[in-house]
Amino acid sequence: MKRTTDQEFLRSLQSIGDPRKIKTENIRRSDHNDFATSSELRERSFSGWRHNQVSREMEMWINGKLVGICKVYDDPSITKQAMQALAEEVLAL
Repeated sequence: MKRTTDQEFLRSLQSIGDPRKIKTENIRRSDHNDFATSSELRERSFSGWRHNQVSREMEMWINGKLVGICKVYDDPSITKQAMQALAEEVLAL
């Protein structure tokens, strides 16, 4: 494999131009609820759990309303317990 020098690499980047303006193929965002925005979940009247990977939280939604949030832990069993406690609190079980 040919190694490029730093100057060659920089020249190749300059020839590309602004990477934010490069045309891409027709890429669609997934329709899965984990990728939906909060406003899209409200419009869908979504009910269920959504894993927000950016904030590392599990969100509980009922009929398009965010009713509770719990932290995602490294240990899945602790996360499951936190989700169960939140569901019991929200649903008054």
